[in-house]
Amino acid sequence: MKVEVPALVKPVPYGGCWPFLEVLGSPWLREVVERDGTLEVTDFRHWVIVARNHTLHVMEHSRSAPTFEGWLQ
Repeated sequence: MKVEVPALVKPVPYGGCWPFLEVLGSPWLREVVERDGTLEVTDFRHWVIVARNHTLHVMEHSRSAPTFEGWLQ
C-alpha cells in the first residue's frame, strides 16, 4: 500500500518511539472494518512498525492491554 505514515505525535505508552507508531484516523483500519462488515472501527487501533524496506500494519482490539516486556536480543 502506498500509505504515507504520519509523524509520531507522542511516545507510545511503553516508552517506545519510531518505528512503532499508532495511526489515528486510519484509512487502512476503516477499510478493513468495512470489508468485514461485522466490526466497529472504534473497537480497534492501528499500529505500524516501519523498517527500511517493509511496513507491518497491526490491527489491535482496543480493549487489549499490552505490556512491554523487553527488547529481543
